[in-house]
Amino acid sequence: MEHLRMAALEAISKPEPSAILKPSEIPLRDAIKKMLVVLAELRQASVSEATLKSYSARLSSFPLSELRPAFNRISQRPRAEGKTAFPALPDIEEEVLYLRSQRRAKELQEARDRRDAAEFDKILNERIEDGGSEDEFCKRYPSLAENWRRWKQAGCPAARAPEPAKSEPNYERARVQGQ
Repeated sequence: MEHLRMAALEAISKPEPSAILKPSEIPLRDAIKKMLVVLAELRQASVSEATLKSYSARLSSFPLSELRPAFNRISQRPRAEGKTAFPALPDIEEEVLYLRSQRRAKELQEARDRRDAAEFDKILNERIEDGGSEDEFCKRYPSLAENWRRWKQAGCPAARAPEPAKSEPNYERARVQGQ
């Protein structure tokens, strides 16, 4: 396994120039190869240079920021019965697309929450300016008031920055040690 790792790292460190590849694609593919080597080590799998090359070529259509979380999750997943230690390329792509859809759904919900909180806050302020009170308004619209209180307690979602992604410990630790 150590011999394979050294050969892969040596091959990765010497990218082959190609007229077909854009100059920016070479470092991206190299970074993906390095991530694949780490994934192989974590899954205790043997991977050939040809596999690394073909996987990195296909996966280069995804940004590294989407590949890292997918590799993290895959590295922590136990090997399924009858499956190879190293994941199939479609399985990696499926994980990336799943995480992308989850991230986008969360972003859309946060945008809706910010919009709703701002709208509710605007309406509430108009009612208060007209002589009403916050309590009266909240009693009249209890479900809206409950959401508004939650948003307000969370620090006004319109001004809240997105939460940082959680680091996946196994993959991150191995990735850092492998660099």
